[in-house]
Amino acid sequence: MPARTPEQIWAGDLFDRQSEARLLIGYIESLAARQSVREDKRASTIAVDASYGEGKTFFLTRLAEHLSINHPVAFVDAWADDLANEPFTALAATLKAALEPFLDDAEVKTKLGTFMEKSGKVAKIAAVGLVKRGVALAITGAAVDAASGVISDVGDDVKDALNDQLKDGATGTVNDLATGITSIGGHALMERRILAFEEGKRAVAELKTSLEAIVASLPKLGLEAPIVIVIDELDRCRPTYAIKLLEEIKHLFDVPGLVFVMGMHAEQLGHSVAGAYGPNFNGWAYLRRFLNRQYVLAAPDLEPLLQLLFSRAGVESRRLTAPPVAYRESSREQLLPYQLIARYMREYLFSARDAFEVVDVIQTTLAVVTGNSIALDYFVPLLLAKMRGYPRGEILPLQTEPKWVFLSGRFDNVTETNFYEQARLFQDAARMSNSQLNEMANSSEVTRAHNLVWQTRTGDEGAVQRLFAVENYPRLLEIIGRFSSPERNEGT
Repeated sequence: MPARTPEQIWAGDLFDRQSEARLLIGYIESLAARQSVREDKRASTIAVDASYGEGKTFFLTRLAEHLSINHPVAFVDAWADDLANEPFTALAATLKAALEPFLDDAEVKTKLGTFMEKSGKVAKIAAVGLVKRGVALAITGAAVDAASGVISDVGDDVKDALNDQLKDGATGTVNDLATGITSIGGHALMERRILAFEEGKRAVAELKTSLEAIVASLPKLGLEAPIVIVIDELDRCRPTYAIKLLEEIKHLFDVPGLVFVMGMHAEQLGHSVAGAYGPNFNGWAYLRRFLNRQYVLAAPDLEPLLQLLFSRAGVESRRLTAPPVAYRESSREQLLPYQLIARYMREYLFSARDAFEVVDVIQTTLAVVTGNSIALDYFVPLLLAKMRGYPRGEILPLQTEPKWVFLSGRFDNVTETNFYEQARLFQDAARMSNSQLNEMANSSEVTRAHNLVWQTRTGDEGAVQRLFAVENYPRLLEIIGRFSSPERNEGT
């Protein structure tokens, strides 16, 4: 199947992520021509940072395909691979998959074969912790071997003693650990461990050399450096797995011509890592050690985001009502519900992330009040106030000079009310007695708010107790609040 064009790849791009992809691709391609200023950091690592629900996966999958037009690209779903707990194996496998289309070339096939051979050897070493750090200090290969319990030629009592020695060595030195191992296992054991450690270092060096050879062969294939490995869902993994993956990238794939692009919600991942390693552990500071650059995706525009969320949630827009609106002196518009909510959120300075909670509450509300409509011009201000922590029934004051107004009346008798004033009309109507509402209904000052409150009062006996009654919206929102999203509450 022929490769898709960028226009085909980015079809359905509601948030103009293609323009951001072009920026990032330009930066990635520039890395191949740069010389590293540090010998120990030759691969490049880029974090693509965005909050939950802002389209990281959409962006990364299409970025990977767009890059693959000119570069070998591997895509890793870190969350799916988390279960196996072998990030090095996952990285090697996806890199192999990225190069398999070019195996008709004998040279590339040979180089890939060499890489896979070296990978197998390094995988065994990585499994016993050659590239790990422990007890707050750099430890020798022999000490790691001991802590991992992989010494096969001594008894369990020696293994236990070695592990105890390592644990007690948190405030000691590497030399102390080596001395302990020598005294327990004997000089011959120590020599074997040193030889194994040196063999491991050679295997890692050979692995990197094989990777460099693959990068050097790209022009022959009509491709350009770098090789790009895109890693998604890093922030959804267990923190220990995420750290392990980053460490193995640093130690095993740090060669020129490789670029790692990792999708994450950096703040949340930092908190998760800190939670796993203790309250005094600075998770984000530790993660930054593995990153060369952090690119923050632009916050999506509210209107297309809400439209998408409405569609996904199956929201029945016909059951959401509101009067026409106008932008200052412009003509009136009858906005679709998601368009009106977008204007509310801008007026009240809510973010794109808040859109998920807004739509979730609206969808749940419509499910609870089956078959009945919801007046957005009262319900949304109450909901936004509740999201900001205001008491039940309070209305959130406008944070900026009002830009949008509701229009009522006809021709030369048009009344304008901003979003806050409109909600106050509902509050005032809900406090009126039936006789007051009846009197208002026959006056020239009657409003949509008065009419809606009056209609739900004069229906069946006891209608005021029904959840969908306009004056019961504060109570309704309190009930809907019992349907919470665990995922949202975790801040993912």
